[in-house]
Amino acid sequence: MNYLFGNGQLVLDDLGIEKEKGEKMKITGMKIEGYKNISLVKLDLDSHMNLVSGKNGAGKSSLIEAMIDAIKGRSEMGKHPERKIKNGQSKAIIEVSLDDGENTLHIRRTITNKGVYLKAERADGKPVTQTDLDRLLDSSTINITKLLHLSPKEQIEFVKEIADIDTTELENQYKELYAERTVLNREAKKAKAAVESFGEVDKVEPVNISDLLKELEEADKKNRKVEQEEDEITDIEDAIASNEEMIEKAKGQIQYYKELIAKLKGDIKDLSEDNKEKTKELKQRRKKLPEKIDTTPIKQKISEAEETNSRAKKYEMYLQAKKASDEALAKVKAINDEMNKILKEREDVIRNSRLPFKNVEFDKDLGVVIGGIPFSEMSSAQQIRIMSRIYIESNPELKVIYIKDGSLLDPETLRQITEMSELSDYQFLVELVGEIDGSIIMREGAIADQDEIDEREILE
Repeated sequence: MNYLFGNGQLVLDDLGIEKEKGEKMKITGMKIEGYKNISLVKLDLDSHMNLVSGKNGAGKSSLIEAMIDAIKGRSEMGKHPERKIKNGQSKAIIEVSLDDGENTLHIRRTITNKGVYLKAERADGKPVTQTDLDRLLDSSTINITKLLHLSPKEQIEFVKEIADIDTTELENQYKELYAERTVLNREAKKAKAAVESFGEVDKVEPVNISDLLKELEEADKKNRKVEQEEDEITDIEDAIASNEEMIEKAKGQIQYYKELIAKLKGDIKDLSEDNKEKTKELKQRRKKLPEKIDTTPIKQKISEAEETNSRAKKYEMYLQAKKASDEALAKVKAINDEMNKILKEREDVIRNSRLPFKNVEFDKDLGVVIGGIPFSEMSSAQQIRIMSRIYIESNPELKVIYIKDGSLLDPETLRQITEMSELSDYQFLVELVGEIDGSIIMREGAIADQDEIDEREILE
């Protein structure tokens, strides 16, 4: 280890890491010539913890960047890789040696004004292609510090990818149910408003107006018969009165119409007999004449029935609206239950994943939440430690983790990361500002106190 933390045994502090079985690639040594502000650097790396320190501009970042460029090549260098050649030099050469305990891999990357060239092979002479190197290193994940600035969505996607968590189908189901619930909530709101618009509604049974109208019709029919009978009686009364008048007139004219007396007497007799019959008939018909039916109560009932039926119709509409509201709310509840079920399944997927934390939540607004605390609200030291654990869990081919802003780490976190590197058998490269004893100290593009380099090794 290229840095000592003092005496005393390091104690595992809730790291939750078991020593990994099997070996993967680590960087054993590097040689950099004519790259950016570095003239010539040769160094061997510790298999676990490597601290690179120096003042700003001393070449710390250039050293790490050279290692990444050696593996990733032109794709990582941008449009003008020639700008990485040190001023006054014709080319830059980066050599990186990697070892997995059984095989050694040698990479030599040459940068000139004409292009970028690769020579890579294993110890047995078997060539290694750029495709093989691309699989070896993903520079976007080796730099743990870069991961601290991910958006909430990017945090979630990164952790899901690392832990092999696929909740796409569940999330699509949730989105569909959410959209369906939105529509149902809108309908339920309208249905509820329709119910509330009725206010207080009494339960009223409707009245059969047809029966009442039939009853009224029968009563009118009987009354018309009575009225007809009354008209006929009136005719009889008028006839009697007319006869009486004629009798009186005849009596008054007896003296003047003696010759007509006999006839008039006969007429009187006949009329008198006729009157007797009619009087007798009149008495009989008066006796049989029924009383008129009072239709006022029936008409009152009809008036009241219309009002009652209006209230009954309102009650029926209320029941229909209440039913629609209840059905809409039931559908919303069913959707909510289904959505909660999906969220539970999603939590189970996360809980059963290979993440090193079992209390992880994914929140679209907050991103990754661990133990109820959003990742973005944690201290930089905590974030670096957590991202290191997640990257280790991803089990990459290259077991190297680069922490650019090592100055963010407090001594305790640095101690824990050192313990982590030992237990997980990972190699850490930590960049620190300032010259730290026991670290790889960079000074003006070179390693401080490095032994004199053979002139023949200097770039031609």
